[in-house]
Amino acid sequence: MASLLKNKLVSSLEEAYEKAVWLNPKIRNSLIEEKTLQTIKKKVEESEKAKEASFSVKGKMTGQSDLSKLSTRDLLEFQFRNLD
Repeated sequence: MASLLKNKLVSSLEEAYEKAVWLNPKIRNSLIEEKTLQTIKKKVEESEKAKEASFSVKGKMTGQSDLSKLSTRDLLEFQFRNLD
């Protein structure tokens, strides 16, 4: 960091730190892996949210007690109307 500042290759201490970190191969690889994992995690979370949002419960009844209240004709009509 000192040589970056001394040779005026950077304009601030923060910039010197960023460049020094990036110039170290071990740290750079670690940062790249961390960023990649964060990106993957974010994509998975977005995918799961989209999947949940797109799920439809169309045609499902709330419980068995609802079925017992329907006549056979009503039950058949309901099932035919809700075919996918």
